[in-house]
Amino acid sequence: MYPLDKPHEPRPRRELSPRFPILLALLLTCLWNAEPISRVLFSSPGSELPTPGSPLLHEKSLLKWSTCPDNSTFYCSYLAVPLDYDEPDADDKAVLAIRMYPATVPDSERLGSIFTNPGGPGGSGHANLLRTGPLLSNIFDGKFDIVSWDPRGINMTTPRVSCHATDLHRKLYALSHETGDLSFNEKDKALLNKTLLTADARAQLLTDICRDVVGDKVLRSVTTVNVARDLDEMREAVGDDGLHYWGFSYGTTLGATYVAMFPEHADKVILDGVVYAPEQYTSLVAHGLSAGKSTNGVFDGFISNCISAGSERCALIKSNSTTTTPKDLSARIWALSARLAGMPLPVPHPTSKSGGIPTILHRTHLIGAIFSALYRPASWAALAEALVQAESGNGAALAELSEAGGKDWEVLRRNVTDAQRAEEAGWGGGVMGASEGGMAVSCGDAPPSEVSTGDEEVWTYAWLGWLHELAEPNPLGGPDWFDSVVRCRHWGRVQPPPARYEGSWELGGARKPKNPVIFVSNSFDPITPITSGRRMVETFGKEHARLLHNNGSGHCSTNHPSVCIAKALKAYMINGTLFDEGTVCQPDEGIMFPPKDGKNSCKDDIGAGGDKELRRTLRLLADAGIGMPPDV
Repeated sequence: MYPLDKPHEPRPRRELSPRFPILLALLLTCLWNAEPISRVLFSSPGSELPTPGSPLLHEKSLLKWSTCPDNSTFYCSYLAVPLDYDEPDADDKAVLAIRMYPATVPDSERLGSIFTNPGGPGGSGHANLLRTGPLLSNIFDGKFDIVSWDPRGINMTTPRVSCHATDLHRKLYALSHETGDLSFNEKDKALLNKTLLTADARAQLLTDICRDVVGDKVLRSVTTVNVARDLDEMREAVGDDGLHYWGFSYGTTLGATYVAMFPEHADKVILDGVVYAPEQYTSLVAHGLSAGKSTNGVFDGFISNCISAGSERCALIKSNSTTTTPKDLSARIWALSARLAGMPLPVPHPTSKSGGIPTILHRTHLIGAIFSALYRPASWAALAEALVQAESGNGAALAELSEAGGKDWEVLRRNVTDAQRAEEAGWGGGVMGASEGGMAVSCGDAPPSEVSTGDEEVWTYAWLGWLHELAEPNPLGGPDWFDSVVRCRHWGRVQPPPARYEGSWELGGARKPKNPVIFVSNSFDPITPITSGRRMVETFGKEHARLLHNNGSGHCSTNHPSVCIAKALKAYMINGTLFDEGTVCQPDEGIMFPPKDGKNSCKDDIGAGGDKELRRTLRLLADAGIGMPPDV
């Protein structure tokens, strides 16, 4: 259907080739390799490989590494794996883009590799490792290569699930559907049906676009079960006998799936910001209900910590106010929400930082800004300031936080294709921007919708019931989950059905990891509550799993850092030392509502003794925003 200025020409075998011409050329030049085709390994054309004796040339490693063009302290490689593991010898391949920050110790002290996944689904390991590689390495004393990759369908891995011709097309498509709150007025049945059917038609349209442009063969290949198989291929390719892994958010679903599928290969696995993995494959509604159990509590924490910080640190507290109660402050925020629902706010001058265009601020933008800020306590002060400005009629800061009106229009107006962007970025470097890869993973993992479009009354009450289940107890996160349920509604058209994990989650006997799996959960996480961590420990069994409790807020321990957590993970990963059952760590101070003069910021020398450098590393890691939703 895109580009808009000419008819679409069917491309029935588009999914059989890597999307970037340069990768196709690399694939053809590497067919000499004596390894099986599932292990075709890549190096950069014209670049020099590490010299003999380099720690990058490990005895068991199969990968060929070259310095990344965007940062020479990192190394990049590619690995071809079967597009369909049921047909491993077929010509169709997925080509995984891999990045590595090398161990800093001598090769004799190196302990292997640690793979990391930043979450999503849809997060780019390539982009994330640029920000976090040296920091993660510091936590583990430089004893491991830190490795990440772009999972199937994502960023520079090919074939890429990109359903629009360019990012400009994608942004214009999104803005054309941005109408603020959809009306779910039960008293007006005609309007209610129109709202639901419009949402349904939009879901069908995007599904049809993706099937038309990307093709069923690729769309069905990007599910988590295949990403787990890819992870095992990469583990073997780097020469590790067992997997060392630190996964965040969706990366915990991937890690748990890997352990369930390849328990004998799981060595030391850390799953941080824990999703209750079985629900990824059984029910989007149940998944959303579990995820929303602690959202309100985190919002309450934002309110109470704002009050404790006072007017000097939290803009929502008026300087002339004698007392502000949590009830009063919460009421103010929800009053602003109601106001925007009835009277959206024009934003004629978006902030220059956002790069957005003049827009209208809806209630949904406010809800989205609050919900995303709950992921990172370090952003709470900025949220408070944006809310105060919006109360006074200036929505620019809130528009920036919610990305109302889009961003980076100077880049978007160039209207370049993925292939053009990849060529400009050069081999191994660059971030390809938004895509529909995360949607393809989520919708492919979940079972098809059980409600047909036949009877409007059945349609109305089934879907309205799910909306109530998700949104009424969780007004901040529930609407997003309902959108996901609707968005995946027509994914059953992808045929044959995508591969989903349907095996056992129980560990024991011959099915057990080399070391217990470590689950890390915050007390107040807006989307992966600590109950999910406890449930995963019970699912794997206490002999094979243990929960590390960070008594902090936000999504993943890295967003409310704790030296206690870092030391426990370091001892586990380096020495195999387990912390005591029931361990509860306290987060470091200075993250929530820091002083406006900048003291105790992430870049200050804080702490004392041997923990000083570790604290600095953790603060910088918090700046990186691991676990945040990807740009989709």
